[in-house]
Amino acid sequence: MQNSVKNNRIKRIIVWITIVVFCAFMAVLEWIPIPFVKDVWRNAIYNKILQQACGLTAAIVFLCFLRIRLFGKIHNWLYLLPCIVVAVNNFQWWSYFSGYQQLVRQNVADITLFATYCLLVGLFEEFVFRGILFSALASVFPKNKKGLLTTFVFSSCIFGLTHLLNGNVLQALYSILTGGLFAFVLIKTQNLLCCGVIHGLYNFCGLLMDKASNLGLGNGVKLFNWGTILTMGSVVVLMIVFVVYSLIKHAETERKTLYQRLSVKDDDNIGEN
Repeated sequence: MQNSVKNNRIKRIIVWITIVVFCAFMAVLEWIPIPFVKDVWRNAIYNKILQQACGLTAAIVFLCFLRIRLFGKIHNWLYLLPCIVVAVNNFQWWSYFSGYQQLVRQNVADITLFATYCLLVGLFEEFVFRGILFSALASVFPKNKKGLLTTFVFSSCIFGLTHLLNGNVLQALYSILTGGLFAFVLIKTQNLLCCGVIHGLYNFCGLLMDKASNLGLGNGVKLFNWGTILTMGSVVVLMIVFVVYSLIKHAETERKTLYQRLSVKDDDNIGEN
């Protein structure tokens, strides 16, 4: 018995040391980038990729420690299709085909590096917000449909509000909506990898032409014409209606399965409402 307690304590210490080390390395890279190559853009991308990989490793270790099992079978995979449409719609198609936006870096290597960066950002943030945070909130709120909806709303709002750190209120507001999209993917598919891929695709399409962050591949022209506004607005409104309807009709059996994979202790005596 004593040996078992001692071994568990050692495991916890190892886990926390691993998490702290990788998070510290991630923070250091934010301020002290490693000079990999002379090309400024590629050097920045290499550092961002390494930084996100460190954060992702720490998140994976913590998820395993919490025994969160969201990497198995994908449930309701057809629900991914409208989410993919939303992600792809984040690209300003009207501006691109009108000639206002152009790719500056068009070689396969740079596009691959940028896609890798976007995917790692998506995976890291999803493992943290839809994995760790969503599980923590689900443990706090009632273990029924109302509690699931409350968890959905709170996790989405927290995700959006963290983007206030970028100093952009508008970004924080639409990040609440995207946080809801990614939470919806989690609820329907019960797979964190799906959340990360959709998130990564959303970032790829939205940041591909961005030059302000010095990480995009385009000329950085931001032009919201009526075509872009109508297209994006229509897709967003339709998706909101679809998500709300799907969550209202969400089966209790699916919620229970999700909570089991989140390692959230359910209460069979609590009703659906």
